[in-house]
Amino acid sequence: MKKKYLIASIIIAIIGALLIIAMINLNSLLETVRPKVAETLSSQLKTTVSIGKITAHFFPQVSLELNGVKLEESKEQASQLGKILIAPRFLDLLKGTVALQAFSIENSKITISKDKDGVLSVAGIKLKQEATAATPPTMVSNVQTALPATETKTPLAFAIQVITVKNSQLTYLEEGKENFKPITIGAINLKLTDISPQGQLKINGGANIFSSKPDNFNINGQAELVNFNFAQAKANIALKFTDLDLARAKETALPYAQSLSELDVSGAADLELKLSTIERGLQINLAFDAQKAELNYPNTIAKESGVRFGLSSIIEIVATDNSRPITEIRTKDARLELHEATIPFEFIAALGEKGKLAIGNGEPVKLEPLRKIIPPFETYLARGQILPRLNIFYYEQAVLTPNQKPIEPRGTVEFKDVAFTLVGQNGQPDKNLTQLNGAISLLAKEKTIVDLSARYRNYPLKLELRTRRDVDKIIIEPSRFIGLSGVINYYGEIADQLPKPYKMTVNGLGFDVASTLNVLDKQGDMQITGSVEKLAANLTGDLKAEPAKKPEGRIDLSIQKGSIKGVNILSQTLGAAKNLPGVSDGLAVFIPHKYKPLIDSSDTAFDRMIIELGLYQDKLNISNLELIHSAYSIKGNGTMLGDNLDLSMRLTLNTTLTQDMITQNKAIALAQDENKNIVIPLTIKKEGGSTMVLPDLQAILDRAAKNSLKEAAVKALDKATGGLGGAIKSLLP
Repeated sequence: MKKKYLIASIIIAIIGALLIIAMINLNSLLETVRPKVAETLSSQLKTTVSIGKITAHFFPQVSLELNGVKLEESKEQASQLGKILIAPRFLDLLKGTVALQAFSIENSKITISKDKDGVLSVAGIKLKQEATAATPPTMVSNVQTALPATETKTPLAFAIQVITVKNSQLTYLEEGKENFKPITIGAINLKLTDISPQGQLKINGGANIFSSKPDNFNINGQAELVNFNFAQAKANIALKFTDLDLARAKETALPYAQSLSELDVSGAADLELKLSTIERGLQINLAFDAQKAELNYPNTIAKESGVRFGLSSIIEIVATDNSRPITEIRTKDARLELHEATIPFEFIAALGEKGKLAIGNGEPVKLEPLRKIIPPFETYLARGQILPRLNIFYYEQAVLTPNQKPIEPRGTVEFKDVAFTLVGQNGQPDKNLTQLNGAISLLAKEKTIVDLSARYRNYPLKLELRTRRDVDKIIIEPSRFIGLSGVINYYGEIADQLPKPYKMTVNGLGFDVASTLNVLDKQGDMQITGSVEKLAANLTGDLKAEPAKKPEGRIDLSIQKGSIKGVNILSQTLGAAKNLPGVSDGLAVFIPHKYKPLIDSSDTAFDRMIIELGLYQDKLNISNLELIHSAYSIKGNGTMLGDNLDLSMRLTLNTTLTQDMITQNKAIALAQDENKNIVIPLTIKKEGGSTMVLPDLQAILDRAAKNSLKEAAVKALDKATGGLGGAIKSLLP
């Protein structure tokens, strides 16, 4: 028995020695052919290939090891494949199967580049070659039919048991792209098993992508390859990115999206993707979390670290048409998370044809939490709830019908107890809009219905608006605004092409003027009170004019039972009317007691005000302005430019008031005109915020002097003629 073991040991030792000798001889042979192998590969791959060393192994498995492999596309750009280990399965090769027990690459640095012509190269190997003159396209397309039937070969089967990538790096470069930064994926460690037509592929590994952490990317999963036919393959693969450096990601994306230049971003985000095959397509379960990031985009978003900002969705990419690989993209259970608010949405797109974005499903979205993220909401201290249910349809140019717009919004946005408050310059809340309720509805054929009610500065207001599209313009159908004790009815049209002129007709009545001016924030030293008896306006303008253009047109307005606050035209005019013949004091002294409130007040009262004016850019041409009171009237015209006012007016004291004043001082009768009224021309100016009333007293002084001479002449004639002066007086002018 011992003799048998000794013989077996000697045989094994001899075989081992023979294998060692064979391996030494084989390695010596491989070293000899190494330069020729590198030269052949360089010629075939059209790039410079160098190999440091080729080594054969028999244990633990038969394999071929290549070290120091380098592919040099240029002096500035080279890929190092490091260590490559190839372990073939010889028995499978004899059966016609290209099979490897293992393929391993370690410590590699591979460059993928795109040149100015858009040609990709991997490790210096161009993936797109130009056709040569010796091989016309027809030869390539007909090569299969040109071969004799007896020469048709069955393609070799393909199988790799294990592919391993260790401690490797991948870099992407692009020529001709302005501000492009190289994209590097480092610390790649990857293992794939059972890669074959009927294989049950398993994959797991990790890498470093846009992060300071060495292993922030992980991948794992499995797939049934089914003859490498994507339509039949089944897969479940999970990809997870943690602590993605968003500043680096932005820098990489900037050459492709210049709109990101205004985005200020820092911090990190997490991204998780779960990929699985579905019938005729692929499903992606996406979860994005940027709670640890800081984001700032002017007037749009301002998010601090710690404030929730995320996106989750199930995305399906489906081939619904056999003629194209991908025809539809759709989402399910998609949600945008902003602090404490969640906004559901849905997206469906038929590529090259049309799509739909649905925002909200009628669930309430609280506005107050959004103030942590959306700057305008914080500026206006937004609160309350909105209930969006919007569908935004878009159509590609190829499927647009005549007069159809590429984007068509439909649906409703409902407001529930919404409130806004503008913070004034003193930091205190001002101009409150509260109790905003109602809805904006966007209907088919581009019809719009707006029904909103609110309180503004504690005034109840209601807006009703109806619009529709008509070819190249938007028609404002008869609509109305209710509030401030009145109603405005309006209608018009807005052109849809640039420039965007509009026409508007407005009719209204019943408005409280003081409340209206308060709402419009038109408060100064001269304010108007009263109730609008009639408002009629025809206005035109341009919504897109550069520079901004104000409305033009005509406005007719009448106001009843009101006053002009801050200025008393009657008191200032009569108080200045002094030094009349026989009247030493101003006319205001002789106003009867019952009219004293008109003089003592700081305002100008009227029973009715009539304004007829034309608008031209910033200028108001006041063709007629009348203040009518039971005791007097003020009438004239003028202009208003900005806050500056220039009016030429006439104050007329009516006969009753004039007679009451004459009762107190008969000399006042000298100031009467031929109609027994006292008329005083005056100018009203407003410059720099102050209003001035400037009576033209020369005219009334001239009239009084003329009437005084007339009276003296009559008396003289009366005395000389024995009483004929009175008769002659009626004949004098």
